[in-house]
Amino acid sequence: MRREGSRHRYIPTMTQPMPTPSSWPVLVVDDEESLRHLLRVILEGAGYPVHEATDGAHALEVLEAQPGIRIVLSDMRMPRMDGMALLAAIKDQALNVVMMSAYGSTDAAVAALGLGARDYISKPFRPDEIRVCLERILERERLETENARLRESVGAD
Repeated sequence: MRREGSRHRYIPTMTQPMPTPSSWPVLVVDDEESLRHLLRVILEGAGYPVHEATDGAHALEVLEAQPGIRIVLSDMRMPRMDGMALLAAIKDQALNVVMMSAYGSTDAAVAALGLGARDYISKPFRPDEIRVCLERILERERLETENARLRESVGAD
């Protein structure tokens, strides 16, 4: 029921379509080549473009050279620059970071999430864990975009 003089009116809108994996390049950061290869196979099979880096320092170089990267899957323990140092270095960028570790501990997961990681995955993992994690990231991005659009339309009244 609409009240007289009410400023707001209900305007039906279509929800935003889910972002597609092909528009969300992923950077895989791990010092183990076999794991980078496995993740490349999983991600490309799901439609994601994939870039690779061998450690955090290399990841920073790739991120500078490839500004379209939206998701970073990073190991925690690597030579030169580990995953936590990488996460701290890129926390102000609009990136969705997922940390991975074979040395899974609650403290490590909490620390990563506290620095801004979107998720934490323990190794070894199943391929569907990676796909579901990235689907959640895409869905969250869709919801955040739709929320911002709706806030803007309400403020524009």
